[in-house]
Amino acid sequence: MITFATAFLVALLVAGVLTPLVRHLSYRLGFYDPPDERKVHARLIPRTGGVAIVLAFLAPIVGIALTEARIGDAIYSNSSYVLGMIVGGLLIIGVGLADDLRGLGAKRKLLLQVLAATVAYAAGFRIEAVSLPLGNLLDMGVFSYVVTVVWIVGIVNAMNLIDGLDGLAAGIGLFVLVLNFVQGWYYSSILVCMLAASLAGAIVGFLVYNFNPASIFMGDSGSMLIGYVLALGSINSGQKSSTTVALLTPIVAMGVPIMDTLFSMVRRFLERRSMFSPDRGHIHHRLLEMGLTHRRVVLVLYGFSVVLVLAASLLQFGRTWQVGVALLTLVAVLFAFARIVGFVDYVRGRRERRMGIRQRHAEILRKLVYDALVRADRARSGGEALEFLRWFMEAAEIKFVEVHCGTPAGAVLLRNEKYPEQRRKPLLVTEIPLLDPA
Repeated sequence: MITFATAFLVALLVAGVLTPLVRHLSYRLGFYDPPDERKVHARLIPRTGGVAIVLAFLAPIVGIALTEARIGDAIYSNSSYVLGMIVGGLLIIGVGLADDLRGLGAKRKLLLQVLAATVAYAAGFRIEAVSLPLGNLLDMGVFSYVVTVVWIVGIVNAMNLIDGLDGLAAGIGLFVLVLNFVQGWYYSSILVCMLAASLAGAIVGFLVYNFNPASIFMGDSGSMLIGYVLALGSINSGQKSSTTVALLTPIVAMGVPIMDTLFSMVRRFLERRSMFSPDRGHIHHRLLEMGLTHRRVVLVLYGFSVVLVLAASLLQFGRTWQVGVALLTLVAVLFAFARIVGFVDYVRGRRERRMGIRQRHAEILRKLVYDALVRADRARSGGEALEFLRWFMEAAEIKFVEVHCGTPAGAVLLRNEKYPEQRRKPLLVTEIPLLDPA
């Protein structure tokens, strides 16, 4: 325990010393984050704090590995894991820095994240089987690579997306690292304890400058590194074997960023927007809109995270009734989360809007049906039939009509010029067969 405490303190001190130096250098080089309509800060703030975090994270690991045989042996005996984490981690940091300083396209950024996850998979961080309730195992088989990459990339991006307020991502990462350390200690995994203690110390040292009001941001390099280490730590937490993973515990522990990401994806899907499009619909934005101060929003989400970490601990180490309490807590937090981000109201309102549109169109059609039948009966040629259809489209507020003459190849598409062309699925589709195609 003394060794791990030393690693924590060394990382804390290194981060405490390096962070202001990185901040000063970033100002001189112009590496800062300008404010805009989506961001909550109102002045230029450097976003290169991830550099200080990674250096502080590595300092005690390298130093203690060289001076203490027990830690060195643990690292050397897991050399493939350590090498994979270092190489993949450096790639993740490089991607984050490039995005912070120059900006990367979303697709290119995702591709490089997949590459970093592939490096970790090749090094042995693999989800080959998942522990299920009642002691059963789900063998991933040929899907092991896909599941592993999706897990790593998902956690990396979840931590990146939650990094929207001063100290938010750092604090949430810190709470999850405490659970990682407990898991490593319980299963006698020196490597997991060492990594968790070192990164936790680096985060605490950085939080001194990152908590509201922040003088430096961790940027994508910092948030993505934390997500990367947490994802790999959950795969190889020291329990059972590296190929069998109980994913429910880390999913619950990292519930705040995971739920925020999932709700964002569903919201963008329902609104038919790109999954990569930015918005102000994240939970921290919603809490700010409710009138909470910047600092209180962070503290509220800290509270959510602590509750979820405790629930995850009960799921893994608790008795049967404690597991039940943890699951009830998870359901309550999930519902509260959904209400805060407005997801429940959004779905209900969307359903009501769709029903209202359908009812309105049904009433329009009911009033037009007699006049439409009379006009349709008067049509004596194809031109008059098309003339009737154009009148009917405008009167009934119909966006387009397809007229099939015998075969689909002979279809005629009529569009209502009052409505712009769009690819959305129609709310109402009606087929009206004509007795005389001529």
